[in-house]
Amino acid sequence: MTNYDFLINEKNEDTDFDAKAIPYKPETKIDFLKDVMSMANADITLDRYIVLGVKIDKKTGERYLIGIEEKDILDPADYQNWIHNYIEPDIDLNFFLYSFEGKKYGIFQIRDCSNPPYIMKKNYNYQTNDQKTEYLNEGEAWIRKNTKQNPMKRADFENIYEKRWKYQGFSGDVKLFFSDTNSDVLTLRTIDEMMLPSKRDYEKITKIIDRKKGQLKKSEKSLNYFYNRFSNIFWWIFSFDRKYLKLNLDELVDLQGKILENYSEDDYALVFGLLANRFNISIENLGEEYIEDASIKLIFPTIGVAVSNYTSYGQNKLHLPKITTLGNPWNYYIKDLTNLNGKYGYSTFEITKEIGDIKHKIPTDVFPEPLKLSLNKSMNGKAIIIKCFLYGKNLREPIYRELTLKGGDW
Repeated sequence: MTNYDFLINEKNEDTDFDAKAIPYKPETKIDFLKDVMSMANADITLDRYIVLGVKIDKKTGERYLIGIEEKDILDPADYQNWIHNYIEPDIDLNFFLYSFEGKKYGIFQIRDCSNPPYIMKKNYNYQTNDQKTEYLNEGEAWIRKNTKQNPMKRADFENIYEKRWKYQGFSGDVKLFFSDTNSDVLTLRTIDEMMLPSKRDYEKITKIIDRKKGQLKKSEKSLNYFYNRFSNIFWWIFSFDRKYLKLNLDELVDLQGKILENYSEDDYALVFGLLANRFNISIENLGEEYIEDASIKLIFPTIGVAVSNYTSYGQNKLHLPKITTLGNPWNYYIKDLTNLNGKYGYSTFEITKEIGDIKHKIPTDVFPEPLKLSLNKSMNGKAIIIKCFLYGKNLREPIYRELTLKGGDW
């Protein structure tokens, strides 16, 4: 409980205390607005007080207990209206009279200043008796430091917002883990070298093209004519590539040039449908409040890894990546991650996903459907790090976590 006797009789002026010899009048309203605003913006957590009827000499510190006459003060509602009409947000201002050693003193108590900065919400001008104009402008703010009050500067505003984030931002912890293992480590099987459908048929077409080109160089009158005819008939009967044998050379060359385009979905289905590992990532909010408007960014290395949200053969055809070489799938990187909001870089690719509000104490999956991930055989016995950045409206800074993918047996 506040010791008002001590305020009147002993306390020195400070950030939380100011002494005034005479009450505020309409002609000193500008001083009142500035005094209250300055104290409300002060960087303290205590209640602040302005005591009327006490004079303290600024040089000597000598104290004079003058007291006030009740008739000299305004209705307390007038003081509150001044604040309400000119300063925003509202300030919790309380005024009362207090008796000490036979005299009365007016005490302003400024409480619960938890929503700074407090600033002028409109202009106030006052013309003094000597025709000078005093004013406070809209948007102007003052702050009290020790016994002085000063216009607020950028550093003062930054300090206020720094503290606001500290006390109002999300303060809990967050756990990020692989859904299957409830751990930040996941071991996946690696995939051996394989023959992609595009490469398989490319080699078939190439052999047929080479054969036809070789035949064209030989005259039908050649001694090899009948052998070639017999060989072609034999190949036709016993070959599984009849669909290519019946094409002429120009048609085969054209088909060879389009083989990657024609077989991209087949290749994709093999890598991300039949052979891929499936996994999801979960977020558990361990705090006591929601993480608002959350989103996440995952950064994967490209070496030995390919990721997709491919669901099944025959779907997402418009979003399939183009295979850029005819080697095994690790000779190319997935550059088109449209369905995943992906962004390809030189040595990494990023996946971003909007999540929405994350409730506390309830694990939330990042992806509606598990991701498909393939690890090259070269990743056997090795590990990669997935860098995870969680963003939120009430997160002052992104929350960073790392997940580890291991390939093969450990």
